[in-house]
Amino acid sequence: MANDLDLRVRLLGDSSDLEAATQDAEQSVDRLGTVMAGLGVAGAAGGAALAVGFANAADLEAGTAKLQAQLGLTAEEAGEMGSLAGELYGDNFGADMGSVNAALKSVTNNLGDVGEIGEDAFRSASEAALTLADVFEVDVAESTAAAAALVKNGLAKNSEEAFDIIAKGFQDGTNKADDFLDTITEYAPQFSKLGLDGEASLALLSAGIKAGARDTDRIADAFQEFGFRAIDGTELSAEGYRALGIDAKEATATIAAGGPAAQAMTQQVLRGLADMKDPVAQNTAGVALFGTQWEDTMRALIEPMADANLEVNNLSGATDRMTAAMGSTGKARVAEWRREIEQWVTTMAQGTGASSTAVAAIGSFGPAALGAAGSLGAMVSGLAALNLGSAVARVGQLAAATATTAWTGAQWLLNAALTANPIGLVIVAIAAMIAIFVVAYRRSDRFRAVVNRLWAAFKFGAVATWGALRAFASRFGAWVSGLVARGARIVRWFRDLPARVRGALGNARSLLAQKGRDIVAGLWNGIADMGSWIRGRVSNFIQSTIVGPIQRALQFGSPSKVARQWGRWTGEGLGLGITDTTASVASASSSLAATAIPRPSRALGGGTGRGAGDTIHLHVGTMITDDRQLMQRIEQARKATSRARTVRPVVARVGA
Repeated sequence: MANDLDLRVRLLGDSSDLEAATQDAEQSVDRLGTVMAGLGVAGAAGGAALAVGFANAADLEAGTAKLQAQLGLTAEEAGEMGSLAGELYGDNFGADMGSVNAALKSVTNNLGDVGEIGEDAFRSASEAALTLADVFEVDVAESTAAAAALVKNGLAKNSEEAFDIIAKGFQDGTNKADDFLDTITEYAPQFSKLGLDGEASLALLSAGIKAGARDTDRIADAFQEFGFRAIDGTELSAEGYRALGIDAKEATATIAAGGPAAQAMTQQVLRGLADMKDPVAQNTAGVALFGTQWEDTMRALIEPMADANLEVNNLSGATDRMTAAMGSTGKARVAEWRREIEQWVTTMAQGTGASSTAVAAIGSFGPAALGAAGSLGAMVSGLAALNLGSAVARVGQLAAATATTAWTGAQWLLNAALTANPIGLVIVAIAAMIAIFVVAYRRSDRFRAVVNRLWAAFKFGAVATWGALRAFASRFGAWVSGLVARGARIVRWFRDLPARVRGALGNARSLLAQKGRDIVAGLWNGIADMGSWIRGRVSNFIQSTIVGPIQRALQFGSPSKVARQWGRWTGEGLGLGITDTTASVASASSSLAATAIPRPSRALGGGTGRGAGDTIHLHVGTMITDDRQLMQRIEQARKATSRARTVRPVVARVGA
């Protein structure tokens, strides 16, 4: 083996393609040092795609093994199932490989495996279940069970029609109470007994929900009750039919036979009940045919039920249109392109040939190598000094040429990498990645479109990022400038603080004295200004609280009428009291005088007289009120009579 890695390789293919590929590779290698930095940026995305691809390969292998164990598949059947799962995931169905495998399992358990319903039907059912799960967040097990109930009970011809019925029901709001799928699964046999197909059943459920029914379960329960009574042959049911003008035996036989005739008879019963004008008769017939469900549900819904069009608009193809709508967005297309790359890596990683080995080897260290491409750009210049520059160019030529031929060259590339030193190993890996990318870009229109779109998105993102960085740098610079300015102001404030403190303390004495005088003067002026206000408040308080109530109570005036009246009453009372007690006073006075002055046995004054029986009459001009006054008057009378010639005994007589 030569020092410049001049290795021989058997090339297969057209020489013109080889020459063109070699020229492209040479030009790419010439610019390798510059492009390395760009590869470093793109390496993260490329590495992520490789990592996801190899992770999916592991998930697919594990998922396939799990499906094989769950469904009891042979190795060949499990391989086919795994391939289908990969294809569905690559077509952007399912959130991940696990959800895709769950859908395949549910379709197999509920609708049948590929051998029973056919590969196309199996794939279509799986896509429909995954789309419903994506759009309406429906569990794939529930949707496939409902589809199976429609098919097995004759309400749908196949799984495609069944999923159209389910999709249309969700789109029309029939799942208002989140019980639509459960209702289909549970009551599909009852609808079938009445001859109703899936479209007619959906129309009746939808009409009931739009008319105000709480949920689809109540509506379906009412039809189940009717299905029992319609064919029980009892007299009560017969009376219900007769009230509608329908022959009971004929109706019973028709509904029992099922099919379109039974559906027509069911419609006739609904129409007959809706047309009854007498509410009592209508209620009697309704109870006879629907039992308690008439009052609970059907009585309020009979009009819209009878008027319902049993042909649903735009039913056929509802699932396909829903799937197409979900896949038409830019986000969905990008996701699909990404998954195609992941699936290509997954497929290559699962293979056993030379190309698969090369991809596996690249996938093992390719992401790290691409992530370090920025540093390797500088390394390329140094390789020239080690006489490895020609080796790099030759490897690039051989890799590009090999990529245009059979994958035998990839095997050679791997062998060369394994025998080279670490630097050569990295170079060979990068060159192999370039070769694979070149041939895929040149040979696959779809891959080229994906790369172009990704590159356009990358450029857009780079421009937007650069603009954002420039705006951020501008704002950051302004912020730093403002911060510096604020810092300078803070420094100046602290620098000037001592001077401001000294000035403030120097003026504090005079400032405080003046402020004290101002406070006292202001307080006194305030009190003086409020003097009249205080006097007014006190005067008002006394007048309103003390004087006012007394004045109102005594009716004071000028002069006071109340005091005047009191004066009159006092004088009159005093006079009446004196008059009423005159007799009592006189009697008391006489008794007192008689007790105080005994009858004399000789003449007053100790002289002799004409006899002991002489009487002196004493007249007193004023009223005597006590014994002292009486004694004074008697003494005066005695003295007066002692001067008379004749002294006669005196008997005091008290009078008024």
